[in-house]
Amino acid sequence: MTLARDVLMRTPFDPRITRGEDIDFLINLRIHGTTFYLHRDLPIKHLPPSSPQQKWKKFREDALRFLYERKKISDHNLPLHDLQPYPGAFLGPDLESRIIRTAETLKRHYQDMYDRDGIARCDEIISLAQRNPFADFNTRTWLIDLSARWREITSAALGLGVPQ
Repeated sequence: MTLARDVLMRTPFDPRITRGEDIDFLINLRIHGTTFYLHRDLPIKHLPPSSPQQKWKKFREDALRFLYERKKISDHNLPLHDLQPYPGAFLGPDLESRIIRTAETLKRHYQDMYDRDGIARCDEIISLAQRNPFADFNTRTWLIDLSARWREITSAALGLGVPQ
C-alpha cells in the first residue's frame, strides 16, 4: 500500500481494532474522504504466522471487530454495498445471529473436548453478541478525537526524518 504523506497524516489507525487493522484503515480512509482501490491484477497473498492463540479468542476478537466496524460504517453513513464482498458480507443486520451460531458451533467443539474454559468463553461470546457493546458507542466523536490526536503525533514525527 502506498499513500501520500498528507493522507497518512490525517487518517488514523484505530487502536480499538486488534485484528483486521488493514481493513479498518481502508474504512477510515473512506471516512476521511479517500477512496482506495485494490488492483485486480495485483493479488494479495496473506500468510499469517501460526498462532498458539485459542480459537475462541481469535473469534471473540473478530466478533468485536465486526460489531465495531458495522457501527462505524453506520455512524458515518457508508453504504454497505461499497464494502462488498469483504468485509461487507460480515457487517449486515444478521451479524449478531451469525456470531451466535458460530459461537454455538465452536462451543460444541469444546464440549466434545471436555474443555470447560472453551465452553465458558463461547458462552461469553454469545452474551457479547446479544448485548452488542458498541450499540450506543459514538464512533463519530471517537474518530474525530482520534484523528485530532493522530494529526498531532504525525506532525511531531515530521521533524524526525519521515521522508516526503
